[in-house]
Amino acid sequence: GMVEEFAQTLSAELDYMREGRNAERFAANFSSNPDVHIPRVFWEKTTSRVLTLERIHGIKVDDLNALDAAGIDRRDLAVRATGVACKMIFEDGFFHADPHPGNLFVESGGRIGIIDFGMVGEVDQQLRAQLATLLLTLSQQDDDALTEAVLDLVVVENSVDRDQLREDLALLIIQYEGRPIGEITVGPLIKELLEILRRHHLHLPRQMALLVKMLVMVEGMGARLDPEFHLGDVLGPYAQRLVAERLSPTELAKWVVRLGSEAAQVAMDLPEQLRHLSAILDRGGFDAHLRADELEPLVKRAERIGDRLVAGMVLAAVIDGLAHIVASDQNRSRSLRAQLSATGVVVGIPLGAFIGWAGLVRGRRRTPPEGNSSDDRWR
Repeated sequence: GMVEEFAQTLSAELDYMREGRNAERFAANFSSNPDVHIPRVFWEKTTSRVLTLERIHGIKVDDLNALDAAGIDRRDLAVRATGVACKMIFEDGFFHADPHPGNLFVESGGRIGIIDFGMVGEVDQQLRAQLATLLLTLSQQDDDALTEAVLDLVVVENSVDRDQLREDLALLIIQYEGRPIGEITVGPLIKELLEILRRHHLHLPRQMALLVKMLVMVEGMGARLDPEFHLGDVLGPYAQRLVAERLSPTELAKWVVRLGSEAAQVAMDLPEQLRHLSAILDRGGFDAHLRADELEPLVKRAERIGDRLVAGMVLAAVIDGLAHIVASDQNRSRSLRAQLSATGVVVGIPLGAFIGWAGLVRGRRRTPPEGNSSDDRWR
C-alpha cells in the first residue's frame, strides 16, 4: 500500500497542471497568513510539461550562517515553520509532502516562501482526529487507551492479540514516562511504533505513508534550526484542540444525527436481508453450533455497547440543549451556571446508577442454575 501510494504521488508530480492547482490551493489556505508566501502561478505560461511560477528570493532554510547574518531568529523560525506544517495537517487536511530545505526559503522580512507542490497528501477529518487521540493517549501514559487508539488508526486484516499488543505499547510508553508531549521526539517514536505494528501484522492506512515522511522531515528541519527544538511542543496544542472539538456540543449533536441516519439505513435494509435469510433457509438452511461459554462474552459486549449508546445519546441531547440555552442569552448563562452544573449532576448520577443496576440484574439473570454445564451445546 505504501509503495502504491508513493508510485501514484511520483506519477502525479509529472503533471505540472496539477502542481499548479495544488499551489493555488495552498495559496487559498494561507491567504490570511502574512507569514507564508506561496508563489503565484502564471497559467498563460504553464502546460502539463512546463510550470511557470513567481520567483521567490530568500535564504535556504538550512543555510544557518546566512540566517544568522540576516538576523533571523532560528528558534522562532523553527516554531513558525513547523506551525505551518501542523496547520496543513490538522486544520486544512492538505499538506506539502516534501518539505526538504531546497523547497523552503526565508525572505528578508522573515516570511517563509514555499515551492514545489508536486508531492502533496490529504488527511480526512476522521484521520486527523485519530492522530490527535493517539498523541494525547501517549502523553497520558495510558496503555489501554493507547491500544484502542492504535487499533482505531491502523488497518486490521487478521485477528489481533490485544493483550500482547498492549504489553508492547506499555513498554513503549515507559520510555516516555513522566515526559510532557513537548519533549517527545517524533521520529524515533514513529520508528518504534511502526516496528510494533509490523510484529503484529498491522499497517497504517495508505494516506499515512506521506504524512509520516513529512513529519520526520519537518522535525529534522526544526532540530537543525534549533537543537533544543521538540516537534511535540507544536503538535500538542493542535492535538488538544482537535480532541476538545470532538467533545463539543455541536460535534456530539452531529454524532447523534449520524447515528440516527445509520439506524434508519439499517431499518431500510432489514427487509431485504430477511428475504435473503428466508431464501437460505428454504434451500435447506444451515447448522450453527455454539458453546454457552463462547457466547457469553459476546452477549456481555453487546449489552455494554447498548448501555453506552443509550447513555451517549441522552447525554449528547442534554449537552446540546444546555449549549443552546447558554448561547441564546449571555446574561442568562451567567445566572444559570450553577443551575446547569446541578442539572448535569442530577442527570449524570441517575443515568450511571441505572446502567450499573441494569448490568447487575442481567448478570444475575444469566447465572446458570446448578447442574447446568457451560459446555452445553446449542443447535
